[in-house]
Amino acid sequence: MDALLEQQNSTNQKIIKFNSLIDTLPWKSEWKDYLSTLKLSFFNLEEFRKKVLKDEIDDNSIKKYYNDIHNSLVDTLFY
Repeated sequence: MDALLEQQNSTNQKIIKFNSLIDTLPWKSEWKDYLSTLKLSFFNLEEFRKKVLKDEIDDNSIKKYYNDIHNSLVDTLFY
């Protein structure tokens, strides 16, 4: 679980930076739908993570699936 907590902190910091950046962009209205979808994806990922941490979902394959989604999002957006 410690790895998931570290991942949460890392993800939260990146989301904060991402949202701050988006709020400052003058062209954000042109990308409103895309950005809303992206923010919703982060929200859904965070809700899933909370369920995993609470052991509401404890199947290892589901945890692996969450990690794969997280890594894909972070790699795509921040690297």
